[in-house]
Amino acid sequence: MANILSESLSLRGKRERRLKLECPVEQVLTLSISSLFLSAGGKMGPPGNGTPRARALVRKLWNLRLQSVRRRSTATPSSNQNAQPRSGRVGPVLSSAITCGGFSLLSDTMVQGMELHSAKRLEHEKAYDPVRATRMFGFGFLFYGPLQHFWYALLDRRFHRRSYFPHFASKVALNQVVLGPIVVMSVFTWNLVLQRKAHQLGEKVKKDYLASVVNGWKFWIPAASANFWLIPLQKQVFFMSACSIVWTGYLSYASNLATDNKKVERSNRAGSKA
Repeated sequence: MANILSESLSLRGKRERRLKLECPVEQVLTLSISSLFLSAGGKMGPPGNGTPRARALVRKLWNLRLQSVRRRSTATPSSNQNAQPRSGRVGPVLSSAITCGGFSLLSDTMVQGMELHSAKRLEHEKAYDPVRATRMFGFGFLFYGPLQHFWYALLDRRFHRRSYFPHFASKVALNQVVLGPIVVMSVFTWNLVLQRKAHQLGEKVKKDYLASVVNGWKFWIPAASANFWLIPLQKQVFFMSACSIVWTGYLSYASNLATDNKKVERSNRAGSKA
């Protein structure tokens, strides 16, 4: 009996080193199989000796152990890394910030170009405002891009089944009810504070906030539906930032609308006095 025990422990140690078992479940299964083999009077290896009930139990444990080892061997580090959102790493966050900042700058430049064209047609004096474009770039780079990165990673962790309609609908709804109003309020605050006109924020919110949120729903519900249904997590910030060329242009126009109107009124008054 002592020889059987020493031989069984030796063979068990060799198998554990060969399979590099790290999971506690596999270790427990290995010990259970060894003890059952010894109680059945057999040796380490495929079950064959002992009572019928002991052989059946050992066979089940053996198959379960092999299935666990196979699952661990097929799960490569690269697949696990791709399956999990990499929301805590600096590289993806910086990439999202640069992408969103670049698209915000492009969007505001396009909007200012259309405004210049309209001003020329109405014979109003208006020039390209690089400070305004820089403000929108800073908003996308410092706030909107990183916010989108962590927000979409959070949604993917909470509602990870893309083709499951309740998860899909929850992500679209939360994107409009939570993220949309936050972004609209943030861009209004960002522009007015940097222009040293924070005292106008209350009036601006009363006048344009609700209309901007509702217009955002009209645009973003279809865009978010395509994003959450078709686009993988790693590309969602890029896709939504590309869509935000239109939306950021609208926000830039809406957040600077009151300021531009007041400039026009002052110029008209100066012209009438002259």
